[in-house]
Amino acid sequence: MRQISKKITSKIYKYAELGIEDQEMLDMALEARNKAQAPYSNYFVGVAIKSDSGRFYWGCNVERASYTQTTHAEQNAIDTMVAYEGSSKISKLALVAGPRTVSIVLPPMIIGEEIKTLDKVPVPCGHCLQIIWENCFNDKKVRIIALCGNGKIAITTIDSAFPIKFGPGDLGIDYSKK
Repeated sequence: MRQISKKITSKIYKYAELGIEDQEMLDMALEARNKAQAPYSNYFVGVAIKSDSGRFYWGCNVERASYTQTTHAEQNAIDTMVAYEGSSKISKLALVAGPRTVSIVLPPMIIGEEIKTLDKVPVPCGHCLQIIWENCFNDKKVRIIALCGNGKIAITTIDSAFPIKFGPGDLGIDYSKK
């Protein structure tokens, strides 16, 4: 038997340590989160993305009673980018999520203990990681910036958040060639 492994990492920051653009993207994601329609899960998600063209797009989750027709925030933002720009690459993504009852403000207050394990770092669901990956155009370094429950900011890459990928390239498709 042969074993292979991959290192998964996320760096933790304080909001004030982020660049202005990253802070603004979290602000956009929070604004989108506040508009979410999530009457069933009561879990509100907002996302902001920056395309390679430098434009910003945002989206929120929109739940439907049938569940399978629910729109995820990441999908909402990426589909909006594609609607405006055509097939486009994401350069980074910011995520703010949490139960409806949790009031989120930026800059966040730091509460609780330090984040010591990856399970405390919020990342998009598997469905959304797949959608994000397809618009990364095989760029494993696309950053995902997420507000953690303790008020810290986690920054990881699509490669760390989605370590074993299947995408357009596996089917011989290259979205980046319009």
